[in-house]
Amino acid sequence: MKKRDMKMQGISNTDWNMLMRKINAVNSKYRDVAYVQVRNDIFVELEFNKTKNYFGIDILEGIYHDQGKSTGSGVLGYSHGYTPNILPTAIKLVKNYIGDKDFYEVLKNEYKTNKNFSNYFSEKTGIDYHDLVDY
Repeated sequence: MKKRDMKMQGISNTDWNMLMRKINAVNSKYRDVAYVQVRNDIFVELEFNKTKNYFGIDILEGIYHDQGKSTGSGVLGYSHGYTPNILPTAIKLVKNYIGDKDFYEVLKNEYKTNKNFSNYFSEKTGIDYHDLVDY
């Protein structure tokens, strides 16, 4: 097997930088992690899985600052399977999902409806979230 055939999937530095600019993300000190501040009290942590070639999305309470530290400790949810081409849509949908609600309003609504962002993603795109995830 040739060396290039053994290379893990990934995203080039140029493509990474273009994608991060497109979604207004801030890079962290870790190569495959970035952050998007959604509103004053909610941000998204993005982690890229090189072997699967997709992003995981953590919706977190607080304000991102100082390489991953934040002012809050709550987590709304984690979902993964978002490939680089669908990530801008996913981030736009996260922002719509949060809307003008604060962290605890969103959390309360999730408990009340038993639905989270992955359900919202499926409803809005017509793509079953489970089809994104490679089990």
